[in-house]
Amino acid sequence: SAAIRARSRETGRLCIALGGGCFQNALLTESLLRDLTPDFELLLPRSVPPGDGGISFGQAVVANAMLRQGGQPCALVFPVASSK
Repeated sequence: SAAIRARSRETGRLCIALGGGCFQNALLTESLLRDLTPDFELLLPRSVPPGDGGISFGQAVVANAMLRQGGQPCALVFPVASSK
């Protein structure tokens, strides 16, 4: 929590999203909640898992936002050769 507090002083941000596989560890999550809740707004995953599934979902959300803003697709599509 000391690193989070130091970074917050640098950026002025008080809202923190906690994500990643390490937050499947209840001890770590509960410790940060206890230490940071009085001073920060903490966001925790509810509908999306905090591990790899959440990372994949987040990548899809960012790609969708980029495309909606007129950006180029993130992947190239190559035709698949016929197996005939």
